[in-house]
Amino acid sequence: MSLDSILSQISHLEDEEESAVKLDPVISFKLGEQLFAVGIEDVREVIKCPEITRIALVPKHILGLVNVRGNVYVVGDFAHWLDLGKVDSSSIFLIIVEAENVSVALAVSQVPNTIHVDLSAIQNAGGLITGKNEVQKYFSGVLNHEKELITFLDIQGLVCNESFAIG
Repeated sequence: MSLDSILSQISHLEDEEESAVKLDPVISFKLGEQLFAVGIEDVREVIKCPEITRIALVPKHILGLVNVRGNVYVVGDFAHWLDLGKVDSSSIFLIIVEAENVSVALAVSQVPNTIHVDLSAIQNAGGLITGKNEVQKYFSGVLNHEKELITFLDIQGLVCNESFAIG
């Protein structure tokens, strides 16, 4: 094999690597029939829900508090907050998300999945999701993935929202 053909093959391989789509992991979960996702960098952990301690006089989308290895988290029923129903109380999983040193446990009824997506294909949600609902500002984008639309959540905005604070 000549030096020119080897260099040509190397150049061809480098071109293929540059054109390959970079897939990033995200945590996906369903609320009602709608698919949502959060960046894996925002997720501290995913666990089966331990016993929830109920708290009086909090909004209905706050299920209470959980203690996970000495850390106490507010448990939010995001489906209820979005008016997509409520989580099935017999089978709750928690996605513990964190932003700006504040953590919240999002309650979901199905085991969340890790999927790999092309983050550059996410469309800005601002022009796609309209209406007067206050929660829409916590949607960071929408992605068509394997014939399903995935709504990405803005975890920083959500976690820092007073709707998920107690006190």
